[in-house]
Amino acid sequence: MSEAVPQTSTNGTTTNGTTTNGTTTASTSTATSSTKPSLTATQKFAAADEQYAARLSGLSQGERSLLGLPYLCTDAQLTVQRLRARQLEYDYNHSRPGPSPPTPSRCGTLETDPTLNDVSNAQRTAILSDLFHLDPQQAKRIFIEPPLHVDFGFNVAFKGDFYANAGLVILDVAPVSIGHGVLFGPAVHIYAATHSVSVTERASGYERALPVAIGDDCWIGGNVCIMAGVTIGRGCTIGAGSVVTRDIPDWSVAVGNPARVVKTLTEDERGLKLEGKSGAVPF
Repeated sequence: MSEAVPQTSTNGTTTNGTTTNGTTTASTSTATSSTKPSLTATQKFAAADEQYAARLSGLSQGERSLLGLPYLCTDAQLTVQRLRARQLEYDYNHSRPGPSPPTPSRCGTLETDPTLNDVSNAQRTAILSDLFHLDPQQAKRIFIEPPLHVDFGFNVAFKGDFYANAGLVILDVAPVSIGHGVLFGPAVHIYAATHSVSVTERASGYERALPVAIGDDCWIGGNVCIMAGVTIGRGCTIGAGSVVTRDIPDWSVAVGNPARVVKTLTEDERGLKLEGKSGAVPF
């Protein structure tokens, strides 16, 4: 379900109506900074309306949401898909951490069991694999502290290692891309869902959505809100409590409401000399 907040967000991602197995999907580009001025959400909605006007009647409500078109969230198929996500979330949020049963002899130590941690286990990994449509090996690289809430799950794409503290919310009515080595503080909210500023459109029951992309090696502080249509570039830090309404260039530190860039990382701070292509902390 969408967050009813008028948006003036901008976005460096692109949406193209590609079709797979008869289903229209939206593809998002890799999060990166751009020198070109970005369109506002309202401008993107207007462009989508014009581009798909002739095809609108033939698109499902889910396809419309992926393309930035007005859609009805009460659609039967979307309702079933959300219910599936709710049930998986319930299982995840009520799962027991660590080994089961929780006897001292099963707890082990990092010396006897290098895989031991206080976040993930086989049960949680299996649920995340199902919720986000991940292969088992990829799911092992995702660490999310409960509670977790998503709209669908299958619209979220993880590029590699990821950790989120408790209270993560992702309204993935449009694609949400999260890069490798990304860390979230507690209560991070990502709102790909939104509404039109048009009262007439909202009164008709229609909602809107735009993609969100977060680049590699980003640190998103606690209680940050990332609004629909935003791209956060590589190596960025977003200060706790910030509201990100516009694109953030690569290697930036941004804070505030709305979030504004207060620093650009130096070459030494970018971690590019570390082993591998990413300076991300290995999980």
